[in-house]
Amino acid sequence: MKFYIPELAVATLLPPQQKLQPKFGGKPWGFPIQQWPGCRECGTPMALLAQLPHAPPALVLGDEADVLHLFQCPEGGCSSYDFQAGCTAGMIVKQAELTQGLTEAPAPSENREGIALNGELWITGWTEQEDGIAESLTEAFFDWEQFDALPESIQSFGFEACRRTKSGSVPLWGGNGIAQHPPAPFEFLMQVGTSLCLHGPMPAADAMGCDTRINHAQGDGGHLPVSGNAKKANAPWFAQQDEGADGFYVEIANFGSDGTAYVFIDRSTSPPRIAWSWSR
Repeated sequence: MKFYIPELAVATLLPPQQKLQPKFGGKPWGFPIQQWPGCRECGTPMALLAQLPHAPPALVLGDEADVLHLFQCPEGGCSSYDFQAGCTAGMIVKQAELTQGLTEAPAPSENREGIALNGELWITGWTEQEDGIAESLTEAFFDWEQFDALPESIQSFGFEACRRTKSGSVPLWGGNGIAQHPPAPFEFLMQVGTSLCLHGPMPAADAMGCDTRINHAQGDGGHLPVSGNAKKANAPWFAQQDEGADGFYVEIANFGSDGTAYVFIDRSTSPPRIAWSWSR
């Protein structure tokens, strides 16, 4: 089946946002403040994980006016690995409901400056790929017995980091196998991995605004910290590159250190319903 890999750019290296932009993390563009979700467990306003307009064939929501919004509780102790716990939120908002400018999150009830942002990456395009998985095998990815019977090459197809963030086809489960997911009529929409892949040489720590690391073949990784006055609130949480590699990885959100977020959509309603959680 076809699937789509997002082409990503680090937002802190780009000019300030001036319009609706498909992206992970940061602050949402024009999001209605009255719809901002709070965590059911701790009450903290959630942090934006993604703001993604309808972009067929890579991302099919409902119609061209639909914009997907994903939020996650920023508190590490809350149950964002459980889509029923109320620590994640997903919703479709029409573009006509969005205002101009970046929306600041509501102030937390506790006495602190504000919620932590997820690292911000802009999506500049989508690359179509083929995973070789027959559409007839879709059901097997949601049934333990059928999944166990699949060839190892199919079960482990998504373990490569650069395939773990994608839309379309079937979910590529992690080491724990089939994750908790909502029942039909929900269907798989997309997933976001802990490590997101970007092309080219890794920018300097102070340019991005986050700590970086070069992973040397001999194992003595080179830690390159960001200067205190160069830290940026919407920077990736961390960036690393294997020595000599043409590309690097960044982390922008908390999915349990090596997990993957799985997003599901119910297109039988208007607007479509969204549910998501992460699993390792």
